[in-house]
Amino acid sequence: MKIVTIGRDSNNTIVVNDNFVGRWHLEITQYDDNNFIMKDLDSKNGTFINGRKISGETSLRKNDIVRIGNTTLPWKSYFEKISDMVDTGNFPSKKKKKERKPINWRNVLGTITAIVSLLLMIFALLRSR
Repeated sequence: MKIVTIGRDSNNTIVVNDNFVGRWHLEITQYDDNNFIMKDLDSKNGTFINGRKISGETSLRKNDIVRIGNTTLPWKSYFEKISDMVDTGNFPSKKKKKERKPINWRNVLGTITAIVSLLLMIFALLRSR
């Protein structure tokens, strides 16, 4: 078992220089079965996993993003054997966003021009009746 404490105080395992982080903000425990538990230490500004504020102890999953104050923690780098980590926890892992193709504005303008021309022809036909 390994326990990592995180905060502004120099006696923490990991010191974070962020004014919105508590002196003793949180701790992460790695158990022998490679499960991870994160515990907010009653910090004033809170601890967030994947954008959700947590309280008390919470399981961590391999792809979880941990934020305290204005800092996103590279928490997996604090431990060894992270690749063998069991994928369990309370929050769904963040899905990767699909890469979007850039907009071809010439095609968009061409399409709009064609639609406007078609509408003008329809109105001209309707008027001539």
